Amino acid sequence: MSHPASRSRLARSRTPLLLCAGVGAFLLSGGCKDGPAASNRSISRVEVSAPASSVEAGRTLQLTAVAFNRRSAALAGKTFSWASSSEAAATVSQDGLVTGRAAGPVTITASAEGVSGTLALTVSQAPASRVAVTPAFATVDVGGTGSLRAAALTASGDT
Repeated sequence: MSHPASRSRLARSRTPLLLCAGVGAFLLSGGCKDGPAASNRSISRVEVSAPASSVEAGRTLQLTAVAFNRRSAALAGKTFSWASSSEAAATVSQDGLVTGRAAGPVTITASAEGVSGTLALTVSQAPASRVAVTPAFATVDVGGTGSLRAAALTASGDT
């Protein structure tokens, strides 16, 4: 039978080991460097969201990235770097502002502290806002024929 005081010392000596459970370097490093609170500040995953799943060519869409710890708590104050899988389809600023350039699929990635999250977007062709007919003036004899050409144009003048 053990003495109550020796059980208490044993329990105290195991506390650091229990707090560091799952930290593989515990025995090699001699303990937890930052304690259990460090894992609450470390990024476990990054989620990227947008108000829409597509953006028109020539338009912008603001994305948001949020970092989470292993307990799924959002981590404030994290800085993200942004990247586009296809600069031809869409570009993304370092503030997460996506600009559609040409129709097609694109994946936007936000990264912080070596952890990344992605969001798939579709860049759609901007709708036509006017029709241009050429030539602007044509002369045709009575009973004759002429040729005109029409092109649908976006607000920015693209066909």
